Amino acid sequence: MSLFTKENQIPSAQWRYTNATDADARAVQVLYWAKEMGYNNTEYLDKAKKMGDYLRYGMYDKYFQKIGSAKNGTPTPGTGKDSNMYLMAWYTSWGGGLGQGGDWAWRIGASHTHQAYQNPVAAYALSDPAGGLIPESATAKADWNATLKRQLEFYTWLQSHEGAIGGEQPTVLAVPMRLIRQESVPSMIWPIKRHQSIVIRIPTPGLDSRHGRWSV
Repeated sequence: MSLFTKENQIPSAQWRYTNATDADARAVQVLYWAKEMGYNNTEYLDKAKKMGDYLRYGMYDKYFQKIGSAKNGTPTPGTGKDSNMYLMAWYTSWGGGLGQGGDWAWRIGASHTHQAYQNPVAAYALSDPAGGLIPESATAKADWNATLKRQLEFYTWLQSHEGAIGGEQPTVLAVPMRLIRQESVPSMIWPIKRHQSIVIRIPTPGLDSRHGRWSV
């Protein structure tokens, strides 16, 4: 644990796992393309469906707080789907206690979504009957259909006028959206928490230096 945190006291003994949502989504994507080319091993296709089911945790606010509720400094716990951003965040983590007194557990999402972590192909495979990998959970199809649309909107939102697509949308602070290039942003579809900036990581010839970092 000292790899990531510096504690004044030794942390309680615990086990923990972390997943990378982009890696899990790529695994689903690979199984989708394999299926399209004739692969029919249902054991692993069913595992891809199950992975897609659990991967939905990657769509939620880090602490499962209601999206946008922190804008006034008083975040509220989410209920149902109102803590779902319908974008793939960087990770999810979960764990629990070990030994005596280890009767506790935890789970968190993440506070950042990056364009490279989105995977519309996996979202399609997990939401459309033609994709063939819809998970068994009752709301999985609807969730993945919603995130498929949101991911495509995200790409459009991040794309510069010059064509480059790059950047991230930290979700650690909710503030009103005030984008410089308002005409390129379908703001009505973004009732989500935002940090102060979107970082464009790909230098674009002719891009005004003031717009190399988009303020929000």
